[in-house]
Amino acid sequence: MPRMRAFLALPLSPSLEQTLTGAVEGLRAQAPDSRFVAAANLHVSVRALGTVDEAALPQMELALRAALQLVDCFTLRVEGAGTFGKPSRPRSLFLALGGEVASLLALAQRVSEALVPVGFPAETRPLEPHLTLARARPGAGDHGLALLRRSLKLGSWGALPVTELVLFQSEPTPGGPRHTARIRIPLR
Repeated sequence: MPRMRAFLALPLSPSLEQTLTGAVEGLRAQAPDSRFVAAANLHVSVRALGTVDEAALPQMELALRAALQLVDCFTLRVEGAGTFGKPSRPRSLFLALGGEVASLLALAQRVSEALVPVGFPAETRPLEPHLTLARARPGAGDHGLALLRRSLKLGSWGALPVTELVLFQSEPTPGGPRHTARIRIPLR
């Protein structure tokens, strides 16, 4: 049975993707020991699924559609920045989210509950809403990411209208992962 790496996420609007693409281009030189996320792969993660059987996708789609059929669209704001890892040499740089974050957390909880009957364990870790911009190369943090966090922490990049949840397939390539939308579930 074919298997794939998958995750559930919120895609960016084209205008926000364009805004962030322009902002990221100017940052690369400041953190040369890190790998920046390709513009087409920018997203807000809701749930990592790991490796799944492709045959399970229809059942997952039915469960998610049922769980989200009464969930209203909402809006997040992309503002501020943070890092994960050691403050002086972080592992990753992200943009923070504001706005209707409680709606995002409720969505993530519904997703987790909907996937249990389909064979996925309930998520035990709380969702830390963010939009990853860059990751340090494996094995070491990057001081450049700490400097970027300081310069971006007061920034604001606009609204992220949340209108759908997407199941993405992630395929490794020499130039970085390629994310392909496999299932789109609209919100109300």
